[in-house]
Parts: sequence; structure tokens; C-alpha cells
Amino acid sequence: MKAHKKILIAALILLLPFLAIALLKLSIAADFRSIVSEGNEIVEQIYKYKCENGSFPDENFKTIQGKKKSEFYYSKNDDGSFVLWTQGFSVGESIEYDSNTKEWKRAG
Repeated sequence: MKAHKKILIAALILLLPFLAIALLKLSIAADFRSIVSEGNEIVEQIYKYKCENGSFPDENFKTIQGKKKSEFYYSKNDDGSFVLWTQGFSVGESIEYDSNTKEWKRAG
């Protein structure tokens, strides 16, 4: 009986790091989806601006405050496209929207 308890406790101790990593990955994925959702609202506003004015805004490196207090940064490229980005989940990482590909990605 005691041997079964020890094996069970050892198995739980060994599984704990894997469970913690899985929960962390799920949390990061949920945070990424939340940031993309918030960023998509800003992207829609930028495309709306283009429809009304004929081109994307010229304000490079403009800071745009998201609804959830995230800060997004906008930059118009020389080819007329734009990039919108925000801080990622670690130092040097960003989450970027590229109007050429119309996709969000993690960079850095």
C-alpha cells in the first residue's frame, strides 16, 4: 500500500512541470488571441481611413491606445502598406500585423 502511494506521489511530482508548461502555453495562446482581436479593431479603423482618404495615414510610429490599455504602434511603409505592432510576451518580441499579408505574427 505504501509503495503505491509513493509511486503515485512521484508520478504527480514528475507530471507537475508538464502541466504547468501546458497551462502557460494555453495562457499565452489566449493572450495572443486577445491582442489580435484588439489589434483587428485598430486595423479596421486604418482600412476605413484609407477608404475615406485614399491612402493609409502618414503618421509613422504613432502610438495607438487599445481598449484594454495595450499600446499599438503604427508605421506606413514606403510601398504604401503599413505595419501595426505591439509588445510581445518576452523582451524583444513583438506581435505584428502586416497589411501586405493581412496576417498577424509573433516576431523577435
